[in-house]
Amino acid sequence: RQYGNALLSRLPILISDVHQLPGGGEPRCALRTMIELDGAALWVTNTHLTTRSAEERAMQVAAITDLHTEPMETGVLVGDFNTTPDDAWHLARARDDQAGWRFWRGDDGDTFPARSPRKRIDQAWVSGGVAVAAAQVVSAEGASDHLPLVVDLEVRSGV
Repeated sequence: RQYGNALLSRLPILISDVHQLPGGGEPRCALRTMIELDGAALWVTNTHLTTRSAEERAMQVAAITDLHTEPMETGVLVGDFNTTPDDAWHLARARDDQAGWRFWRGDDGDTFPARSPRKRIDQAWVSGGVAVAAAQVVSAEGASDHLPLVVDLEVRSGV
């Protein structure tokens, strides 16, 4: 099967690269992209982690962490993590106190399954230079087995 991750942007894309993630079964990857903003740039990494095991997801999270070797003041990591946010936090080698990334969390946010959502496995993590102004799950009946998570970001200029 041929599939992967995609990023659509009305803003200029400065850098885009694909990184294969470890694990068996369906091939998994992370798409890392730098988008030009007015007076700033935003790193966007999107992924779809495995459903096979927590151990494989931990290896994939570690590989994604290794992609960000330099300080990334303005960045967002989004995707289907196939685990709840609390589990992702425990799997992460670099947490908020080490890497400056934090998970957006509200009272709602369940995206899966689309017909009767009861899991929050589609997630958005932001770095210290990015604030979350608003977030919502929108209806998109029939478009996917997940509901879309829409997050409005505020990025500091000049970072």
